[in-house]
Amino acid sequence: MTDVAYMPGGHAIKAFDGEGFATADTPLIQDGVLTGLLHNSATAAHFGVAHTPNAGRSAKVLSALLHAMM
Repeated sequence: MTDVAYMPGGHAIKAFDGEGFATADTPLIQDGVLTGLLHNSATAAHFGVAHTPNAGRSAKVLSALLHAMM
């Protein structure tokens, strides 16, 4: 199983994740074995691992960010 960054005609497909990083496929399960986890910048820093480029932001958070930038 892979978190796919781009799928033609897919729902909510975008070139950059909610933190501004270019999205990329992230393998999660291969041959029945857990091989990866999904991390945003905060959880990656906490666990000392690399972030995965698939962080999302809710509409509420995006709205607050846009309001703060104005």
